[in-house]
Amino acid sequence: MLASGLLALALLTGQEATTRSSPLMDLQAARALACDLDDRPCLTQELALRRSADQGVRQDELLNLDCHARHGAAATPEQCQTIWKEVDADNLPRVKAILDRHGWPTGSSDFQEAIWLIVQHAPDADGGTELRERWLPDVRAAYQRDGLSEFDYTAMVDRISMARTGLQIYGTHRPCRDGAFDRTSVQSAEAVEAARAELGMDIRWAELLPFYDQKCAVEASIPG
Repeated sequence: MLASGLLALALLTGQEATTRSSPLMDLQAARALACDLDDRPCLTQELALRRSADQGVRQDELLNLDCHARHGAAATPEQCQTIWKEVDADNLPRVKAILDRHGWPTGSSDFQEAIWLIVQHAPDADGGTELRERWLPDVRAAYQRDGLSEFDYTAMVDRISMARTGLQIYGTHRPCRDGAFDRTSVQSAEAVEAARAELGMDIRWAELLPFYDQKCAVEASIPG
């Protein structure tokens, strides 16, 4: 647990942890707990590990720890993606079982955040959109009582909207096209600003666009 705690701190602060664990190590540790669905303290530990694994496969440096160990230093991106999919495929049914048993959690924000993260990252091909639609009212309620953040709520709304209409409402996602943010992913800049203002979001979308463009340009410059 200490290694996972240090890793979580490193991911939040951008500092390198003294002890690092890989996504698959975290996933294996989560499985090893063998938590009963009614054991909340054990589930809290398990979800912290599953959250770390979820975030780890989305960090190239950590993903490569497992990818290179399994496939060698010359591993292809496609081979590395299989580890990403393995983590998501293991996390999703476990979180579904927890939700089916208890409903959307209240109380600990860390527990809720871990549940939210895995639901938000559930692949569309595995019923992710339907799962997010099912639990969106609870996510909104959690946001309204400060159990989840404004970003948590709006990002889930946007992911559902993009899956259903191809457009996002709040502009929380960053699809790229030709080395820049894909502005066709929103109806209009005015519509996004209006939606964000109605919800009381502090940051105007126009302030995010230069960052979005910069990130897309960096990603487009990476070979392969």
